[in-house]
Amino acid sequence: TLGGGTGLATSSTRRRQWRHNGDLVHHIIDPRTGRSAEPVWRSVSVAASDCLTANALSTAAIIRGHRAPDWIAGLGIPARFVDQGGAVRTVGGWPQP
Repeated sequence: TLGGGTGLATSSTRRRQWRHNGDLVHHIIDPRTGRSAEPVWRSVSVAASDCLTANALSTAAIIRGHRAPDWIAGLGIPARFVDQGGAVRTVGGWPQP
């Protein structure tokens, strides 16, 4: 369970999708390219000190792609990553099922 003073957020590439010029795109934009972030992760959930921080980190993790788990782990933040095939990876003490 989440204690007081903890926020939880999930960002996903599976919602808010549409086709653009025949390509499936989503709403999380990589500022380096101006395009949808590469869909490495289907979703990323983060627990942080507040919801705003959790949302910023989960969105940034989608954009960071394969580098995100090590980045989040380095921050000491609990997170759960689900790849496009459904495989789950957790870091930072995220509870195991």
